[in-house]
Amino acid sequence: MPVVSNTWNNARSNVVSEIAASNFKLGLVLIGLGWSAMAFAAELSILGPSSDPLLDGLRTALLSQGMLVSQNLNARDTAGPRPDRPRLGGFSDLPIGSFPGTDELLNWEAEFQAQQIAALAIIACADCSNDLNEQSFIFNWLQRQASQRVLLSYYREELGWAELVAAAALDAGFLVKHLQDDNVSIAGELYATVGRRLGLDTRRARASKSDVPEIKFLGQRARRNSDSIFRVMDRRRGLGVAKNEPANFLNESLGDEFTQSTIREVIVPGGVALGETAKVQFEISALEFDGRGLLVVDQQSKRWRLPTQDVSITKSLFDFVQRSAQLRSDAIVDIDGEGRVRISSSLRNTEAGYEIMQADIQPFKFVRNLNVSKSVVIDTFVSWKTLNSADLFFSSEYEVRFLSADNMRIAQTKAALVYTYDSIEQTSRYTEAWGPSAGRLSESLDTAGLGGSLNKVAEYSGWVALLRTIEETDINFLKGRYQFMKIDSSGRFTPARY
Repeated sequence: MPVVSNTWNNARSNVVSEIAASNFKLGLVLIGLGWSAMAFAAELSILGPSSDPLLDGLRTALLSQGMLVSQNLNARDTAGPRPDRPRLGGFSDLPIGSFPGTDELLNWEAEFQAQQIAALAIIACADCSNDLNEQSFIFNWLQRQASQRVLLSYYREELGWAELVAAAALDAGFLVKHLQDDNVSIAGELYATVGRRLGLDTRRARASKSDVPEIKFLGQRARRNSDSIFRVMDRRRGLGVAKNEPANFLNESLGDEFTQSTIREVIVPGGVALGETAKVQFEISALEFDGRGLLVVDQQSKRWRLPTQDVSITKSLFDFVQRSAQLRSDAIVDIDGEGRVRISSSLRNTEAGYEIMQADIQPFKFVRNLNVSKSVVIDTFVSWKTLNSADLFFSSEYEVRFLSADNMRIAQTKAALVYTYDSIEQTSRYTEAWGPSAGRLSESLDTAGLGGSLNKVAEYSGWVALLRTIEETDINFLKGRYQFMKIDSSGRFTPARY
């Protein structure tokens, strides 16, 4: 992995002709005016008060070299016109601390290997070691906060401009690695653990065909009265989510025994939805992957083992949690009356997805005498505790809801069967039923059989809740993250019709 060591003069010489062309176009406007001062003022009028230590530290130096700097490259004032000068900046739809998902990582690595893109990894710190060997850089990278782990992905033909960014970053005292022809696994690890993603907006980059968000988003203007390029209803498709997933649904909108439902019956999946976060006995400091499984680290740096599970299943559930956060939806699978299967793309053709799809059809095999339109299995509580001095276990509670619509088409729970699950015994236990039609449940109902048919859903609910807690509380998961993200989670085929 080569170390960037270009001086300002060498870096500038690589793009002198482009700067000259740019200055010529602007010449009539800038004659008699302080070029850099005017450009700097124009930038501030767009961005408002300066509040970004990283970009502020680079802005003046880059402006003097012909490059603009923006906090949001999709801002309406900057994204629309074809750029006469390159512009460095971030994206509101790729906020600080948001990690690339599995598909994003794989696409990025594919384009890096194909030499369509390259990248600059920047550690924005003033107290880092000056030892720039590969392992030292990665060690420093993983110790830093998200805002300090910066990666600029750029269209490879813009190498000259990227070298100017690298020179400015070095001049600001930051550590820099230029990722061009390096081993893809080294570059991929830095991308998988990036804390802040930047782009380089140019005409050539906009014209390129790329699936990498930092290039794909270039030139797209934020929606009116928004800093995002996506409408709320289109956000799921805009970030690469499959169109044939279940409708967005949050378990809490269905109400419970004491609160009213607020969601239309047609939106509720006739299937499975997992949306709980886990209650953990101690405060989690970090999550790690050691090549065999995930480990939870407490505040005393003690590592705790999780229940044994195939890592490909754990990975698919992790992908679902990321997708769930992206969509703001708990729905996993929805099989309609005609047998059409809608399933989260993160669980399609995976072992976990197949098991959950199978569980979806079980409730009506056991409960047949209710005048309802659909059933849905939802989790309601998950708790993780210590089993001994080294291992954790969990218990969960879930409900099998039987629904119909009222005269306002709002989903109403006619009957709910409540179960608890224990990861040690790996069994579901029926505890009670509630709802206006609960009394109509047959006395001969095989509650144990129904619970047994849903054991896999109950098991996965515990993992999903723990992983969602990790996701929502920004718990550190950097050690082993890249290796974990590269796990192949594929499994049994999930059909479009069942």
